[in-house]
Amino acid sequence: MLCKITSHILVCVFLIFLSQEGKCNVGGLESAKMLDNRLAQLVFKFREEFERMAGTPFNYYVPISYRIQIVAGSNNFVKIQVFYSDCIHAKIYLPLAQSNELPRAVGVQINKGLGDVIEPF
Repeated sequence: MLCKITSHILVCVFLIFLSQEGKCNVGGLESAKMLDNRLAQLVFKFREEFERMAGTPFNYYVPISYRIQIVAGSNNFVKIQVFYSDCIHAKIYLPLAQSNELPRAVGVQINKGLGDVIEPF
């Protein structure tokens, strides 16, 4: 129990240090960027789950960009093109490594366009 509390304290101290160094904004949203390979793989892994959440299958499925929100882990908000100019915004939670949890699909927003800004939900 003490080890678990100590590791949480260390994570909090590390996040505070990073935010003071200007490397991340804890709780805030980073600017949009292109997907890296790891996140792209998760987006495709969770496709069926996002289709279920949206209530429709996607004939087209191309990840465009994403934004990160640092929490106890990270919320990754991904813009995915699902038709010509139609998009969804999908949320994938990535837990802290020491938590031994798996990434998970959290939610989806439908009726988004290519020009819509990715916002937290």
